[in-house]
Amino acid sequence: MPKLAAEELTKRKQHILDAAARCFSKRGYYHATMRDVLAEAKLSSGAVYHYFPSKEAILAALAQADSEAVTARIRSNDVRADLKKL
Repeated sequence: MPKLAAEELTKRKQHILDAAARCFSKRGYYHATMRDVLAEAKLSSGAVYHYFPSKEAILAALAQADSEAVTARIRSNDVRADLKKL
């Protein structure tokens, strides 16, 4: 695999995570396979396994990203505005 710039690596990793999220949403986590993720991402197994050694690693990365997004949202002032709307 040719060397990619850091920004391209980040984009590729996010592309894989997005594809996996779609697969997990469609088939459910337990029924989705790495082959499903490969097909959805339209990438080779080597390209995907370079970033994530397993389906569990993908799930962990998705959970981490969601956790970071929630934490950022909580720490922002937007939460107070959202609460006032209630």
